[in-house]
Amino acid sequence: MSLLRIVFGVLVVVGFVVGLAFLGERFPKATGQAVFMLMGGGLGCLGVWTILRCLRSGVAGGSRWGRYYERSVSPFNFWSYILLYSIIVIFGFTLCLSPFFVPKFLY
Repeated sequence: MSLLRIVFGVLVVVGFVVGLAFLGERFPKATGQAVFMLMGGGLGCLGVWTILRCLRSGVAGGSRWGRYYERSVSPFNFWSYILLYSIIVIFGFTLCLSPFFVPKFLY
């Protein structure tokens, strides 16, 4: 089952990239705007999900480095991570909305 999911995911990503390549050839400005909106929206949504997960569990930090910051044990570090994630979310949604409000930004 997991191999089928991996193959399906790879096919979806390859199809997405091929579709963007064909759209980029025919509509270069609109494709750039679509890429900005998708990347920024994805980054923003991932950041919101991370913030909500951290607030629900009460733990923020990276699992690869073994540094977990609990809200009750080290509140300064916990809220610093929440602030960092919030800045990333603002950047992502700004990137997502830039084609609407500043369309000459991409030209």
